[in-house]
Parts: sequence; structure tokens; C-alpha cells
Amino acid sequence: MRQSQISIKLTSVNGPQHEAPISEYSHQDVITWMRHNHLTLDTGSDALGISRRMLAYYRCGQKPVPKAIGLAMLGWESLNKRTGTLATSSDSTSASVPAS
Repeated sequence: MRQSQISIKLTSVNGPQHEAPISEYSHQDVITWMRHNHLTLDTGSDALGISRRMLAYYRCGQKPVPKAIGLAMLGWESLNKRTGTLATSSDSTSASVPAS
């Protein structure tokens, strides 16, 4: 009995491949977040739990803003709107946010 060889060619069934974006958040988002919340590099980096240097890299666009940092900015802002304060994790006092 003779064995026959079968050749299978695999192709993508998902259609054309699209390149994923490097980051969903831009340095402009960091600038806007800091300005909107009256944050400095020190208070902003403390709020996000990252170094001052990394926040500076993200802010000036030297490094792409990771999704986790973008989500942390949104979460921090959401928590501070709900509590009505602009407090960072190391602040023992917080400033009141005027009601809008």
C-alpha cells in the first residue's frame, strides 16, 4: 500500500491584518489631565504611583503612554470627582473641588 502525502496551506481567516496602535493614550492626554487637575510632576507622579521622570517622559511624548497609565489617570480623576477632592495618596490634606 502506498502512502500519499497531503500538503495543507494555512491562511488567515480574519482578513487583512491591521497594525495595532502603540498606545491608546497620547502625551497630550497626560498634559490635559495634569492641567485639568492642577497637578505638578511631583503630585501627578505620586497620584499615578510612578516616578517623576517617567511622568515627564510620558508628558513630553518621549515615551508612549501605557494603557495602564491612561486608565490610572481616568480612575484617579473619577475617584476625585466622586469624593470631591484633589488628593494624592501621600497628601494628608485635600483641596475642595468647586461644584460644577
